[in-house]
Amino acid sequence: MPFFSIIIPTYNRLPFLKESLASVWAQTWTDYEVIVVDDGSTDGTWEYLLDLGLRVAAFRQENGGAGAARNLGARHAKGRYLAFLDSDDLWYPRTLEHFESSVSECQATSLLVGAVREFHTWEQLYDVDSEVAISSRHFSDYFAASSTGFYFGSGMGIVLHEAFMHVGGFSEEIRVAEDLDLALRLGTKPGFTKIVSPITLAYRRHPEGITKNLGATTLGVSRLIANEQAGIYPGGRGRARARREMITRHIRPVVIECFRQKRVKEGLLLYKKTFVWHIQQNRLKFVGGGLLLAFAATVSHFSVKVLGRIKKRIREMTA
Repeated sequence: MPFFSIIIPTYNRLPFLKESLASVWAQTWTDYEVIVVDDGSTDGTWEYLLDLGLRVAAFRQENGGAGAARNLGARHAKGRYLAFLDSDDLWYPRTLEHFESSVSECQATSLLVGAVREFHTWEQLYDVDSEVAISSRHFSDYFAASSTGFYFGSGMGIVLHEAFMHVGGFSEEIRVAEDLDLALRLGTKPGFTKIVSPITLAYRRHPEGITKNLGATTLGVSRLIANEQAGIYPGGRGRARARREMITRHIRPVVIECFRQKRVKEGLLLYKKTFVWHIQQNRLKFVGGGLLLAFAATVSHFSVKVLGRIKKRIREMTA
């Protein structure tokens, strides 16, 4: 049984996938298996994976999203830990070595996240020293780290295989924020570890970011709120503050972006649903600022519409 099962979901990212796999094969820790799930690609990805032979275990599905692809990989995994890597991101050569070292240092670790460096170009990665001494922080569980701002992203850490399967893996109903949803469902599993340094993941930042998928992002974080309200996440009332602190940390930038893009209705809905939670956390700056942003976005939207009507009327009168 390998120590790690590396699971890489991919969809029409063949050039990036080749780079990601190269970073896996360069690892100093070699007790792993590689599982790649092609999520319905049409760019030659499947043919490339077949050519790799036994170097990877390749699976294919109709396009169902990264969460579904990761779940498929997990069902075929044999490792003690599931190590997730997105097909456009990269690991440093000692990433798995650092993961194993941190897990061994803390006997019970259900969830571990690494340290991340964002990049647009390769030049932005050259100054990262992955040889520095490892520094980790350990917590009794994920919720115990709620005040730190540490978060789990789908490509930046590892999950105990048994714990992952016990909570049902990734949600396949949402395609954004499914990683935070998983972390929340793992919230009371024993042992959470955060590697503070060195950098373990190079996260490829795409230009559009949240602005490109704002609709999907809004749906994703709305599901987090709904799950919390429905009592789906563990910990009961005693851990409610920790859960909501983690959820609202992801809600705030989405609300602000909604107002910036004049999607006032969506922004106000998220604002309203989490208003009490923000008050309880004493996030008064966001509470007040959110209202001002909503007002400004509404006025701007109204002004644009009025100006458009005036211009249209002028054109009609002068035609």
